[in-house]
Amino acid sequence: MSARAVFVLGLACLGLGCSGFDGEGMRPDGIRVVSGRIIAPDPRVLSRGQVALQLAAVSIDAREDAPVRAFAAGTAFNPAEGGSFRIALPSDHAFVLFFQVPKTSAPEPGTLVARFRFPKNAGGDLGDVLGAKAQNAPDLADLDLGTVEISRPQLSGGNGPADNIVLLGEKQSKNPLSVQDSDGDGVPDKDDPDDDDDLIPDDGDDDANGDGVPDRLQSLDSLADEDGDRVPDALE
Repeated sequence: MSARAVFVLGLACLGLGCSGFDGEGMRPDGIRVVSGRIIAPDPRVLSRGQVALQLAAVSIDAREDAPVRAFAAGTAFNPAEGGSFRIALPSDHAFVLFFQVPKTSAPEPGTLVARFRFPKNAGGDLGDVLGAKAQNAPDLADLDLGTVEISRPQLSGGNGPADNIVLLGEKQSKNPLSVQDSDGDGVPDKDDPDDDDDLIPDDGDDDANGDGVPDRLQSLDSLADEDGDRVPDALE
């Protein structure tokens, strides 16, 4: 991954004029904060050696040779103690959220622990892409995800990080698309038939969030996975 393909928010920013912004204090233009709390995970889900987690976010364009357009990481915390997390993200990028184990003290992609997923439409289909704001729309509002939990669906039959998910919109957690309004028309994306207000219904729009990248090529599933373990190579 080239240095120019990555910028980090929450600890540092490159090219956005928000160096050092961690979600508190003077906020740079175009930045929103995603926050929440976590229930201490079941020891059967996390390895005993995983003593630190971070909320991380990646912006992806799988058409590119360097598909990771942007990366962000929040402050590490001890998952055994539960607690809170937050991350600062630019409104003009679509991101996928996940928990990771940091590899070093430097802000960089670590080891995937659990993907965030949430219903993306009224039919309940699950997605993982948190879209960017539409063109000419106001900056996106902050998101409070509520209290989240790392789980492993019983039907998956797996026992690795690819099987761990944070399912938003159930129990005490909140579906971010029930709050996010990408085009600023007053209708949350989950209920809006045209998220980016481009007059193309989302059901037939390859780029429903209107950022110029097909939605299917912004998911974690679009990244290379040479060993077939369903964990992207960039996050192993």
